[in-house]
Amino acid sequence: MSFEGVLNALNEITPDKTVGICGHTRPDGDAIGSTLALASVLSLAGIDAYPLLPDEQTVPETYTWLTHSDKYVNPSQAPLQLDYLFVLDTPTIKRLGEGSTYLARAQTIILIDHHMRQDIPAVECFVDTTASSTSQLVWDLVRASRFEISADTAGACYVGLSTDTGSFQHSNTTPKALHDAADMVDAGALPFEVANHMYNSKTQAALELEGRILERLTLVNDGLIAYSYVADSDFSETGALRSEGENLVELVRSVAGVKVALMFTLNAHETRISLRAKTGVDVSAVARVFGGGGHKAASGCTWPEKDADFDTVKTAVIEAVAQQILETPEDEY
Repeated sequence: MSFEGVLNALNEITPDKTVGICGHTRPDGDAIGSTLALASVLSLAGIDAYPLLPDEQTVPETYTWLTHSDKYVNPSQAPLQLDYLFVLDTPTIKRLGEGSTYLARAQTIILIDHHMRQDIPAVECFVDTTASSTSQLVWDLVRASRFEISADTAGACYVGLSTDTGSFQHSNTTPKALHDAADMVDAGALPFEVANHMYNSKTQAALELEGRILERLTLVNDGLIAYSYVADSDFSETGALRSEGENLVELVRSVAGVKVALMFTLNAHETRISLRAKTGVDVSAVARVFGGGGHKAASGCTWPEKDADFDTVKTAVIEAVAQQILETPEDEY
């Protein structure tokens, strides 16, 4: 959709305007990176730009090292009126959670996303489902804009691009993604710093949590599907932070021969499922069956029945994944 429309709107923002920038609930590296990148660009120009949390939570510990992460506010702290609201990395109002209240406070809503647009009521949108991350789209916009780009901007975009490509290991690592990453480094992003904070600074508690996941690792369907699970008690007993459980599905995905990895997150109120494909299997089709969505190789959903038995959920999801594997032509994996 319209790159030019969003670029024009961005260029028209002046210091007398108030801007909010919000990603999805349980924000990941792309939601955080794209939000902080845009906030840093506007703040450098003297514009009141607020990075917004979508609920009454705090910034995940994994990302608190990023410049401007301390500027985040949640719905109860945010301005009651916004001249502009940028919605990033989420195509649905549902994924804004409590942050959906921001929509009613904004005079102009602008959507930037690499997911297929659904029900965000934006005046202007820049949606590109071929992009590796929303941070990449923000990078395209700010480079073409009238605004100055700082090393903080480049670094935040690099975090978003790196995390959404699995540190440039996933199938969405396109030539453009690598070119953009190089441009971000030219502008001041520090890959070693990102790697140290994101991948090489695990706490003992996080490693203990990973140990539990590996102990529960189960292979089914002749080793084509692997799954594990994590429960509330695992965090309290190991002392691991919730943010340290964000990418546990990647552990499961790393097993040789596996086509699809599943991670079930269990708590008292719901079961969430993360799905990752190593190959051409479309796990987003499975997620949509259960009310979720995402990308072909990386998707998720929350089980629609809050009190469902884990075995029931597990069996249904595995059956749906197995069917999706059967429907995938062998030459695609």
